[in-house]
Amino acid sequence: KRAYYQIQVGFGGASKAEKLKADVESDFPGLYTAIECQVPTYRVRLGKFYDRLEADRKFIEVRKKYPEAMLLKMESKDGK
Repeated sequence: KRAYYQIQVGFGGASKAEKLKADVESDFPGLYTAIECQVPTYRVRLGKFYDRLEADRKFIEVRKKYPEAMLLKMESKDGK
C-alpha cells in the first residue's frame, strides 16, 4: 500500500460540506477535492499528495484561508 496525504478542510452536515467544497474548489482550482461521507459527518478533503514536503507546503497555504484544516496521512485502498 502506498500512503498519501490529504488536507481535511472541514466537516459538518451535508449542506455545509457542499458549500465548503464549492468554496475550496474556487480557492484552490485544479486540486482534487472530495467529500468523504461517514454519516452523519461529511468531511471535505483536498489534494492527494504523495510527497510529504509538497503536502506540507500546500497545507500552510490552505491554513491561511481555513485555519481548522488538518493534514492527514491516508492509506490507498486499492494498493496504488
